[in-house]
Amino acid sequence: GESGDEEWDKIDCDPAGMPEEQIQQPPVWQAAVRVPVETAVEAVEAAQKPNMPRRGVEILVGAGAFVQDRIADYSRAVADMAAPDYWEKDSGHMECVACSVTLTDAVPDNVDGPDGQRRKHHCRACGRLVCFQCSSGRRKVPSRGWQEEVRVCDLCVPKPDPL
Repeated sequence: GESGDEEWDKIDCDPAGMPEEQIQQPPVWQAAVRVPVETAVEAVEAAQKPNMPRRGVEILVGAGAFVQDRIADYSRAVADMAAPDYWEKDSGHMECVACSVTLTDAVPDNVDGPDGQRRKHHCRACGRLVCFQCSSGRRKVPSRGWQEEVRVCDLCVPKPDPL
């Protein structure tokens, strides 16, 4: 109900062993994925009624989408914490800095997605988000700790050495 006192099933995400200094406030993994018990019960009961299987499926699909979205949020937050400090964050709207195409993790590398989106990458020199077509160059970037040739965006490729 609206009183906020409904029962909840809770899936906790715990980053066992993560150093205290790496924990963001509020910790993403403590923002548990929650599904109201009454929603799960309603879905099962609706699916068992002869004329209501569709409603049960709709409720279950909705709950599944909710959980999937929370897992995706958690994954992006963990990726942002693990990335080098100079990299642009994966959170929010992602767009290629060079060509403005929409970026995603949901399509394979080196192909365009069904809506024209492309897989995201980070330029190892400037740290900005770019698509595969705008980051085909490879250069050493010793100023960032990359002694071997690594992915560099088309905007950084022509810059003079050293990067």
